[in-house]
Amino acid sequence: MSTIQQIYELLRAEGLPRTACLAFLGNWEKESGNEPNRLQGDYSSFRTLSKQYTAAIMDGSISRQQFMTDSKGYGLAQWTHHDFSTGKGRKQALYDYWKQSSMSIDNPVLQVSFAMKELKEDFHSLYEYLLKADDLYNSVSRICYVFENPAVKNVQDRYKAALEIARLVSDTKQGGNSMKTGKGLAEYAIAQLGKPYWWGTYGQTATASLLAGKKSQYPDSYQANDFQSQFGKKVHDCVGLIKGYRWCDTPESEPKYVASQDVAVHGLYTQCGKKGTLSNMPDIAGICVFQANMGHVGVYIGNGYVVEAMGHAYGVVKTQLYNRNWALWGMPSWITYDEATQPTQSSTPAQQFKTMKTDLPLLKLGAKGIPVRKLQHLLLLEESCKKLIESSGGVDGEYGQGTKDAVIAYQKDKNLHVDGETGAEVWESLITK
Repeated sequence: MSTIQQIYELLRAEGLPRTACLAFLGNWEKESGNEPNRLQGDYSSFRTLSKQYTAAIMDGSISRQQFMTDSKGYGLAQWTHHDFSTGKGRKQALYDYWKQSSMSIDNPVLQVSFAMKELKEDFHSLYEYLLKADDLYNSVSRICYVFENPAVKNVQDRYKAALEIARLVSDTKQGGNSMKTGKGLAEYAIAQLGKPYWWGTYGQTATASLLAGKKSQYPDSYQANDFQSQFGKKVHDCVGLIKGYRWCDTPESEPKYVASQDVAVHGLYTQCGKKGTLSNMPDIAGICVFQANMGHVGVYIGNGYVVEAMGHAYGVVKTQLYNRNWALWGMPSWITYDEATQPTQSSTPAQQFKTMKTDLPLLKLGAKGIPVRKLQHLLLLEESCKKLIESSGGVDGEYGQGTKDAVIAYQKDKNLHVDGETGAEVWESLITK
């Protein structure tokens, strides 16, 4: 496997769509030639200076202080910047990230992981844009100006490099598993029909030890007396049906758990680069459908049907799309879809879905509980609200002054009625954006 293909697969495994991955590769081709050990200014055929520099970092000949202040670009992104006024910089952060790992500093796995950490934490608005990216030129340009910020912003050259790389890389692997597709998710979901629902599971085989562990975690969800009769079968909860597909090589195999990819329903929704209400939902197998309160998710399999892990009393079942209270749809960015242009066809008029009715409660100062936590999770994704939520206790399930202030900031940012309360207008804006 080529280094470029490896980097592409690592970026895809992080949940970025193909367009964003190509945009990074096009930028890094002009920064470092997509060589993770590349030292700025080394144009020799054998990269002798780059190899010597890397070896000196690894054996300690180049100290942390020297590495972070020598102003020499290094690695895929040619990390360089050091702020002498604060004593901090991106190259220093790369060094510290490397020291906490067991990998070499020129390992592409380490450098892609570090770049994604930077992207999510320090360039969050860019990250949100890239999750939905479908315009290669604009994606290349934004990465160039925001993430890389080189002295010479040769966007056109970076774009041409991205186009060339698009011919060289393919979605053959993702994070060690087969490429994940919408059709594959639909087929996985169909294969689970008739199998049991266990809260907190994602495709494991039901055993006594699994039951004991889950019963300890979620005692209220394990009160039925039929769990032992289901031993030996694959089990899922609703979002576990999607996670099971992501982590299993086949519909029958055991999942390979990845903590960084473990999300609840609202987390899965935020991973969707394309989303909308049922009125504009395309007829594409493998789309995820969501209830408005983010309490349940299913897998659309085409022709107006959904497979969902409905609950322990029902298991995994097939239902009609318009006979359930689905309100939203989304395409997770780590799934490749065979996109169509036609909306879903149904005898139920699509018009009735254009005004979404949430069953989420009105929240105001003093409210507590799970709905408040859902609200706080959604507000954390908004740049205008993130710091207000974090500084007031984070996701604590309490609608205090900090949460009210964040809602006011959101209402102002979105030109909504400003009162600091979370009613239908705020919920719909947060969920359907």
